[in-house]
Amino acid sequence: MDQDNIDQEQSAHEQRMDFTAKCVHILLGVILIYQLTVFEGETVSLGVFYYSVAKIALTAYAIFCSIQVVPTETVAVTRLVTGLNGRVLYPGVHFLIPLLESSRRVHWSRVVENARGDLTEQTFDGDGISTRDEIFDVEPIEATTKNRVQVAANFVAYIKIVNPFKAVTAVSNLWDVLVNRLQTACQTVISTYDYHDAVSQRDSICAAVKERIRTAYAEYGVCVNDLQLQSIDAEDDDVRRADQDVVVAERHAAARRLRADATRYEVEAQAAGEQKLMQAMRDSGLTNDDIREVYRAKGAAAMARSGVVDVPGMLNVAGVAGAVSGLFPRRSARLNNHGRDSGSDG
Repeated sequence: MDQDNIDQEQSAHEQRMDFTAKCVHILLGVILIYQLTVFEGETVSLGVFYYSVAKIALTAYAIFCSIQVVPTETVAVTRLVTGLNGRVLYPGVHFLIPLLESSRRVHWSRVVENARGDLTEQTFDGDGISTRDEIFDVEPIEATTKNRVQVAANFVAYIKIVNPFKAVTAVSNLWDVLVNRLQTACQTVISTYDYHDAVSQRDSICAAVKERIRTAYAEYGVCVNDLQLQSIDAEDDDVRRADQDVVVAERHAAARRLRADATRYEVEAQAAGEQKLMQAMRDSGLTNDDIREVYRAKGAAAMARSGVVDVPGMLNVAGVAGAVSGLFPRRSARLNNHGRDSGSDG
């Protein structure tokens, strides 16, 4: 509620200043027209003539200097010579109060990393504040993880100035303050993660940092549209290699777990199928001796296919297994068994 009252007071102050500026310009225009016509058709001395010309020139100069054109997607913030805050000038033509009101120039600077990896200083010096979405990149932020590993994090923020008056009047160097707030939030969040977790959970870190700086940036009239964590690496090469080894080991362990689960599921499925087959054979009227004979025949057939053993009369045994697995009547199964025994004796 207090912030709403402040915004309303600022809006009313800007309206009063705009009205005052227009009234002053109208008065100067009337004075200029009067100075141009007061001596029309009259003979005056040279001194009076020069005096009138000087007044006309000063009036025209005051009017000309108090006109300011603000480009598209840009705003300007003014101030009074008395030190009081002025108003926000949006895109268009504006009239300033002559000799009392002027545009406020700002000087913002920050350190960024260029394409070659070198650190350079980027500055802005002027009175036109951009209201477009801008890429706000900073130098790599140094932080310490929970397990005492020094890391460097590269963040890129996408910001937009939504309250130019706060952005200009709250601090003298907006960029420097935004960088400091981002560094503090990054260091605070990363300090709660181990190095391996910080590398593998970059999205969580980015979301936590974004939530922290969103509130901090709002105090300076800046909105955070997006925040991206491009990379987070340990400063020590040995730590990076050790983390890579851990990642590879975890992937191998995960692969072994998947293979073990697949084998277990296969064994369980096979066991379930065997139970269903045994129940079906019992329902068909086969005795336990017949069922054991079926499994003995299946084992012998499997060994024969693998080339482990060559059993005489294997075709006859396989025939018995096929007949039983097809759930033939009990009498047919016993006849087949009797025929096999007779063939063996011969």
